[in-house]
Amino acid sequence: MSSTSQSGRAGGDPAWWWGLLGAVLSVLALGPLTTDASAHAAFLESTPGAGARVERSPGRIVLDFTEPLNRGLSRAALVPAGRGEPLAARLEPGGRGRLTLRPLAALATGAYRLEWHTVSTEDGHALEGSLSFGVRAPALAGGQQIEQSPLARRGWIRIALRGLFYAALLFFGGGVIVATLLGSAREPAGWLVPRSPEGSLGRNMGSRVGRAERAWRRTVDCGWLAAGLAVAVAVAEAADAGGLSLGAISDFL
Repeated sequence: MSSTSQSGRAGGDPAWWWGLLGAVLSVLALGPLTTDASAHAAFLESTPGAGARVERSPGRIVLDFTEPLNRGLSRAALVPAGRGEPLAARLEPGGRGRLTLRPLAALATGAYRLEWHTVSTEDGHALEGSLSFGVRAPALAGGQQIEQSPLARRGWIRIALRGLFYAALLFFGGGVIVATLLGSAREPAGWLVPRSPEGSLGRNMGSRVGRAERAWRRTVDCGWLAAGLAVAVAVAEAADAGGLSLGAISDFL
């Protein structure tokens, strides 16, 4: 076959485009696996430090992280010891990986707990924790707590959805690629039907063709399932990062 006819088949055969789509989707499915295996955003340090005692009311409280933060979804609150209501404070823009909280009034003598929730702009990973410091008084016991477990905040649901998404997408992509290489545009599942050396179909032709068609339908169904699971994963991650409001989902995406 000439190179001209080969290029014509590649450009005009719908199965070729299905194969290309399957290959691209398979690569995209592997991308998040690599991201999840790498390190997420991590807490570096704070000013005042966790467990510190300061003799003057700090004009601002600074938190530093290893990755840039999503300003719309990251937040912090300063709570006095023994009280549940946070103090009035303003969250100010800082560096790419910095969260700055400025109290609107001088802090009275006592212990304080800073609670924070951040979302990385690089991988969308949410991280939350708390730290304590004291103003002319000892800090609270357990000066710092950071929640980094992937199972935090019902993380098992997000992990399960991602696992199902990857499985469905890889099954769909693999099925489409194999059908493109071994099948045809009219019979994408034809490669599943063994043929005799003479080129005619072997015994139980109807049964084999039926099984092949059902296998191809399952492959296509996995594609639709992967699309639905992709939406579910995005909603679950957005809910973990900032809630289910339209504004939070928009900031997350």
